[in-house]
Amino acid sequence: MKLITGKGNQHLYWLLLAAKNDLAHKFWEVAVDTGQGKLF
Repeated sequence: MKLITGKGNQHLYWLLLAAKNDLAHKFWEVAVDTGQGKLF
């Protein structure tokens, strides 16, 4: 699971991946390591 936070470090939501395929988990690891970035 990955916690997504707002500007004031408040908790916004959790992201969760549920998959059987190992490739999906590899994509997930890359996605969560790239950082949250700026939305606006």
